[in-house]
Order: sequence, then structure tokens, then C-alpha cells
Amino acid sequence: MVATIPTKPLTGFNTQTFEAFLASRREPDWLIQQRRQHWDAFQAVSWPNRSAEEWIRTDIRLFNLDKFALPTESTTSVEASSPLLVEGVDLGGRTTALNSGPVATSLDPKWSSKGVIFGSLDELVNELLSQEIAIVERLK
Repeated sequence: MVATIPTKPLTGFNTQTFEAFLASRREPDWLIQQRRQHWDAFQAVSWPNRSAEEWIRTDIRLFNLDKFALPTESTTSVEASSPLLVEGVDLGGRTTALNSGPVATSLDPKWSSKGVIFGSLDELVNELLSQEIAIVERLK
């Protein structure tokens, strides 16, 4: 399997990186609005307090969000390895990701014939959006 991964992404969880993340997506307006709403909620929440019962035994002082990056547009192709834990296992469906990007998805025809949809959010939003556009075009 060949996948593409981002080259030198912006690091940090801030408005600039969030906007770069949104700009790299091919998503409908309703999903972008959902992402913005949840980003605002994330920004409004305080960092956990170590004196709170839920966090008293967890030392997060060295956890620095500025060292992490939101996934953005992929530009470099790489060969993805075959997963080892699926050998000899009868799976109804499987999705593989590399650095937060979808690489491969498969669904047993038994389930797809029953109307099951399966895959990454990236794949499904764009696939379902394409189907919706095709239906609207036929109705014109």
C-alpha cells in the first residue's frame, strides 16, 4: 500500500495550526462548523489541575501540546507495511491509517450488501458528499 504523509507540519495547538488543518481538508461546511464549534470548546477549557481527584496521580507537567501537530495535507508518498495482527483473523472490515491519514479500507461484501458503510471520516464524508451531489444533479 502506498500512502502520503505530510512534510514538515506546523506544530502546536493554536489558531494558526487549526486554520491550516481546516484549509487542508475537503469537507462540507456543516463539518467545518462542527470542527470550529468543538475547537472553541477546547480552547475554553482550562488545563487540568493536579489537585483535582481525576488528575492527582497523573503528572502532565511535561506534556506540551506545542510539540504536536494537527494532520494537514499529505504530500510525500511512502509504502505502508501490511499489518501483522490481522493474519488469520476473519474481519468484517478493516481500515489502515498512517500519521492520521487513511491508507486502505476494506469491508466484507456480506456487510456492504446490507448497507453498512465503513471507513475513515475523510473517505466517508467525501464519498457520501459525492453521492449526495450526484442525486441532486439527477433531480434537476
